Amino acid sequence: MPNLEVLVICDLQFESKENLQEIFSLKKLRVLDMGTSRVPLDPYSENLNHYLSCGQTHEELRFIDVYGNDIGNSDLESLVDTHPMLVQIGLIDTPLQKVPLTKFTKFVGNPPQKIQRNIEFFTVENMQCCLSALRNYLRPEMGREKHPLICIFEEIELQLTSLALDPTGEDVSDCFDEMLDILICEQNQQYRNKNTYDSTALSVRVLNILLGQNYLPLLSTETLQFISTAFLEFMEDWNAKNERMDIYEHKLQLAEWTFFNLIIDLSDVLDPHLERLCILALKHIVEVYDFLDIEVNSSLYEQQLNFLLHALRKMTPEMKPSCSIQSQMLEYFVIVIGEHVVEGFPLNLIDELTDIVYELMRLGRHRLNWNHSLYKKSIRVIVKCVFQLGDEPFSNILLGKLEKFLKYINSTVCGVFFEKRTHRLLT
Repeated sequence: MPNLEVLVICDLQFESKENLQEIFSLKKLRVLDMGTSRVPLDPYSENLNHYLSCGQTHEELRFIDVYGNDIGNSDLESLVDTHPMLVQIGLIDTPLQKVPLTKFTKFVGNPPQKIQRNIEFFTVENMQCCLSALRNYLRPEMGREKHPLICIFEEIELQLTSLALDPTGEDVSDCFDEMLDILICEQNQQYRNKNTYDSTALSVRVLNILLGQNYLPLLSTETLQFISTAFLEFMEDWNAKNERMDIYEHKLQLAEWTFFNLIIDLSDVLDPHLERLCILALKHIVEVYDFLDIEVNSSLYEQQLNFLLHALRKMTPEMKPSCSIQSQMLEYFVIVIGEHVVEGFPLNLIDELTDIVYELMRLGRHRLNWNHSLYKKSIRVIVKCVFQLGDEPFSNILLGKLEKFLKYINSTVCGVFFEKRTHRLLT
């Protein structure tokens, strides 16, 4: 223990300076993490104040992280003055995280000369400070401290979306580059694990904000292709592991499908991957709906349904998915509409499911081996919705959608089923 160089005591609460006296026996300590994760409006930790009140020092200390601690300018000065080798100080989620910090000096030589100390402060004062701090906390040896990372990403999102802050073109470009660097790192299998999902999901959220704020022209086709391929690899990698989706995977999937929805109508980069993405979306929709404690009207479910609808609308006969995939999709959605419409299924999702069924029928109309019984079944369950919902305005909307189906069904079905049942509804 006397030779210990790295000490992590984050998220521990010390009641007094006596609780910290023992760590000063570590004379070779170079890294000290005494950060505290806290929620907004919670009091700051007093750990740093107890540390400073000991009146001792770690002369070899290079980096100290005090995120979540109470610290003022005088405390910072005391910390710097008593630790001559300090070169980095983490101040995320402290009272000083957005405060311009003064320069510190030291005396060297004989006779003594005052020179400026080169100390890097990790803060969120502006976009460049955020990105610098982000790079530090994403280093493998940092263990990806989640609380500072979340705070930094939240501040980046705020700076990108706040009208008052109005980021510069350089800030936006650097932010893009940083998010892409994170994705490149995540593509390395060495780092692809649950511990990285938070930072990956947060970086994708930032990319989505940038795309949603009309920054798409800043991205080249090659960049969009890289991002799309990376996301697809993440999804297929997780799918191959056949794991159940947990909260971290859920956040990452939500961010990725949001990205796909943002660009599907604005670019052609997804066109070569549409069938693979449709298969993944369908598989995840089935799993989310059938096996997990995620509400059917969750954001992820809606994003995947929305993507499927846009993907199918964009498909040409040459791009359409295989017959077996089309049949699986149509059969699943028909079952969902037919079995769950009376269980409080959200109306907006029924509307979207109906459109998806229509697009599947449109794409399958020329297939010789297409299962035409699914045509009839899909008409039956949608008409069932019209009768059972009891919501007259929405029932009329569904009825109007049914008219589009007529050109894809034979006259027998039209005469015997559609005209008879809808006439009864209207009378």
